[in-house]
Amino acid sequence: MGLTVAILGKFPPISGQVSTLNLWLANGLAEKGAKVVVCTDAYYPRKQSIRASRDDSDSDIWRELHPGVSVVYAPHLSDSVFLPFSELGYVSYLAQARKTILEHKPDVIFSHYLEPYALAGSQIADELGIPHVVTHAGSDIVRLCGSEDLQALYRSVLKNVTYFVPKSRIAGDVFSAYCPTRTVSPYLPDPRYFNSSNKAGTQDWGNQDEPVFGFYGKFVHGKKLDDIIQAFRHYRQRYGKGRLLFVGGEIGGKFHLREYVDESQEEAIEVRRFIPNWEVPRFLNSLTCLVYTKSSYKVAQHAAIILREAVACNTPVIATQESLLGCPDSLLEYAQFNFVEPDAGAEALSFAMAEMVEVGRSTEKAGHEEYFQRGYAQYVDSWYQCLLDAAARKK
Repeated sequence: MGLTVAILGKFPPISGQVSTLNLWLANGLAEKGAKVVVCTDAYYPRKQSIRASRDDSDSDIWRELHPGVSVVYAPHLSDSVFLPFSELGYVSYLAQARKTILEHKPDVIFSHYLEPYALAGSQIADELGIPHVVTHAGSDIVRLCGSEDLQALYRSVLKNVTYFVPKSRIAGDVFSAYCPTRTVSPYLPDPRYFNSSNKAGTQDWGNQDEPVFGFYGKFVHGKKLDDIIQAFRHYRQRYGKGRLLFVGGEIGGKFHLREYVDESQEEAIEVRRFIPNWEVPRFLNSLTCLVYTKSSYKVAQHAAIILREAVACNTPVIATQESLLGCPDSLLEYAQFNFVEPDAGAEALSFAMAEMVEVGRSTEKAGHEEYFQRGYAQYVDSWYQCLLDAAARKK
């Protein structure tokens, strides 16, 4: 019998880092012979801002999924149960995750993200005696660490897991002393999808006869989005052409992109909601360059996987050095980067845009495809071995 894995976490049509990693890891594990079932709360109301539209996702996701992967979308109990003053999100997910695990009888539970997935996974794993692996990636670990009560709660949860896989130094610092830890190879995108020739997808990215600059991710402070807008205006005023695409979404908080740009007044600047991850190669291949300029971000080691995907597609990137923290050092050997200082203003960013337009895309460096083939295989293999070893420690 092959390995059966239950993944608890975000999944398309949710967009972003965690759902991306879960999507391609599920596919990779299935290709190695594992049976994978994913239980996700992707359609819960609070996930709306980081979700691609149903029209973009529902029909296409099954085309990309390996037949060894099944997905269960947890219903929200508020649709059928009225309980005054109760949000019901956590218990809705816990109930469906438990039902899914009882039905599929996995050898190991993999919870990707502390809240709510590790909480739900730990409760089910402890009840049913199933090995449990937890990982966390995301800037919100700073918020968790900002509360002593939350730290204490998660430490009590993690002390019973089979393995915890910290994905940033701060995660290791906060939790590793309280639970068994495991390391895995860093994520590199599958070059069968992420390559310079992949134009597949349903999104129309418009006229390619003028320079196109793009940003992909959450619209938050720490990514210099206001400077990117001013830099583009400076560039367009100087050269009389160009378009700027923002693809992503707001997650609440104090930063609102609409305060800096009015699409009705600036046709050259376009804001679109998140797209499914399998549409990202076409987006990257439509760009003159990606602009990703993190500065004084909440978690210095928080790695932006869109940069790895851009390099896989041979897309030029304007970035700060901080944007690359957490990425493999070897990535730079195959990248076309134009680095700007963290405090670079709009004018400096504008000049970097002009340089990228003048230079254009370089040809792929020798060994580019092999690098990503090897990296993706190592990523999947290391996770498979981690989960297999955990399954062998059945309670």
